[in-house]
Amino acid sequence: QFGIIRPKLIVTLGRYSLARFLPGTPIGKVHGQGRKVNGRWVVPMYHPAAALHQGSLRRTIEEDFKKVPAYLEQARRESAPQAAPLIAAAQPQPTQMKLL
Repeated sequence: QFGIIRPKLIVTLGRYSLARFLPGTPIGKVHGQGRKVNGRWVVPMYHPAAALHQGSLRRTIEEDFKKVPAYLEQARRESAPQAAPLIAAAQPQPTQMKLL
């Protein structure tokens, strides 16, 4: 599905979705830190429901979510088509040579 949709940014919510992109990586070490995985930006996050079970995570989750717009902007900049160099437009057009 990722190949069809081609998302610019993937935000994983919880350790199970994190394991899909970064197997064996503890969420406590990488939450809120965007990184490129197979050419796509991935931002691991605690699942919001974790704050219900562990109230001390609420502030951490809120701070991590505040970082998402910056990672999305970075992903957009990287995926934007590059403008053609202006030097190429300034070159003269070739002319057809005459036979006689």
